[in-house]
Amino acid sequence: NILSLYKEAGFAMPKTDDTINKSKNAKTTRQLLEKLVKDGELIKITPAYYMHRECYENALELLKDFIQKNGSITLADFRTLMNSSRKYTQMILEYFDSRHITKLADDRRTLL
Repeated sequence: NILSLYKEAGFAMPKTDDTINKSKNAKTTRQLLEKLVKDGELIKITPAYYMHRECYENALELLKDFIQKNGSITLADFRTLMNSSRKYTQMILEYFDSRHITKLADDRRTLL
C-alpha cells in the first residue's frame, strides 16, 4: 500500500520516481499518487518528494512548538528535532517557507 509506504518512511520520504518505478503499473501508481495529494493524504513537498499527511502535521507541530518557545529555528535545530538528515529537513523547511508558514532571515526561520 502506497500510503503505508509514505507513513512508515516518516521524514525520510521516498523519491516519487522510485515509488513509481517499483510499482507494477507506473501510470496507475502516478494517478494514485496524484489522487492521494488531491485528497490531502500526501503533501507534495517538491515534485520529487511527497510526505504522508500525519508526518507533515508532526513536523509542523514540532516547528511551531520550537519557534513559540525559542522565537526562531535554524536548519540544525529542526534537523535535531526531526532526527532526520539535512536533505529532508531543508526540503521541509523550504516547503514551509513557500506556504508562508515560516520566513527565512539569515539562517533563522520565524513563524508568519
